Amino acid sequence: MEALNTPPARRSGAGIFLTRIFAGVFDFTALSHIESASDFENFYQMKKSAPLVFSVLFVFLFQSGCVRFSASRAGRDVSTSRGGALFSQFNYERPANLTLGSNFVARTRRYELWRVAIARAGGVVTTNTTLALDYYLPIRAKPSTDANLLPVVLILPISAGRYELESHLARRFTKEFAVVVARRDEIPRVLKDNLTGDAVNALLRQSIIDARQIIDWVETRPELAHTKIGVLGVSQGAIRGAVLAAIDRRIRVSVLALGGGNVPYIIARSKDGALKHRGITRRRNEHRASHGCSLSEFEGELRRAMTSDPLDFAPYIDRQRTLLILGLCDSVVPFKTGWTLRRAMGKPQTIVLLGGHYTVVLYLPYIIQKSVEFFREGFNSP
Repeated sequence: MEALNTPPARRSGAGIFLTRIFAGVFDFTALSHIESASDFENFYQMKKSAPLVFSVLFVFLFQSGCVRFSASRAGRDVSTSRGGALFSQFNYERPANLTLGSNFVARTRRYELWRVAIARAGGVVTTNTTLALDYYLPIRAKPSTDANLLPVVLILPISAGRYELESHLARRFTKEFAVVVARRDEIPRVLKDNLTGDAVNALLRQSIIDARQIIDWVETRPELAHTKIGVLGVSQGAIRGAVLAAIDRRIRVSVLALGGGNVPYIIARSKDGALKHRGITRRRNEHRASHGCSLSEFEGELRRAMTSDPLDFAPYIDRQRTLLILGLCDSVVPFKTGWTLRRAMGKPQTIVLLGGHYTVVLYLPYIIQKSVEFFREGFNSP
């Protein structure tokens, strides 16, 4: 894997162009079967045979199809002016009794799994008073001491599904880390379908405050190293993770996969569900029809209300402790939005995979390997 500091097009313009054509055809074929996060989980479980055949062929032909960009060495310090009102929107009052209860779920040779409920510090868009998380605790013979406290990775989930991807990642990570998986809040569909600028921004704010409260819970656990907290976000989780890593200094290392900046553009231009009129495409079309607005007017409405966009927080992120993973053919969170976020962050280490938003699952073993290595290095660095 070659470390590069140039845009993909400069590596081989014709090669990248032809590969994008092949990858785009492959991704279109897969997306004819994969139209949602739930369908993606079925694909992950090898239940969709037709895309799988194309997947194996694609990886065989393009197994060298990932490019790694090392972090920029140009001088750029993390901003020390801590955001003012930009950051204060994520403030909250911490409940006196944070942990409400925990239930044992399962035990394997490597870890115990617990379902934990914690008190929510007020809701921005929901009246739910509790948050749920899954806690994967590695089983060790040694007692917890300051020298062997466990680093912990917080996984921020994709927008829907049955947590198949998140649980797979968690199980692999327990070889070295404790893992906390944030569970999605059960938000009524009427709120999810509301694509007004204020509603979208409020949902994003709520999810980030919730994630900060989960970190509060991590700090209550005596077996965990409170100075070695990492965050892994995938898709929507990566968008949230980018803001979280900027505003919360307790996050030491960040791995952000298939996310991007410029949320209004992502929502306005995403092709999620386009083939079967589902997902964001359906919600966007219904909103435009009911409000009688053009696509540019819809995007402008989102932009006027958005105060939680990762692009606004990118200057506050430590690029040396951030790894981006992008899909070159991603049309759900368009690749250009991830690349724009990379530049706004000061060019952190980045891996570009030749695939789309869902089909990069074919690179999952590689993604896990590189993520574990990055977390390990970040936790052990000064």
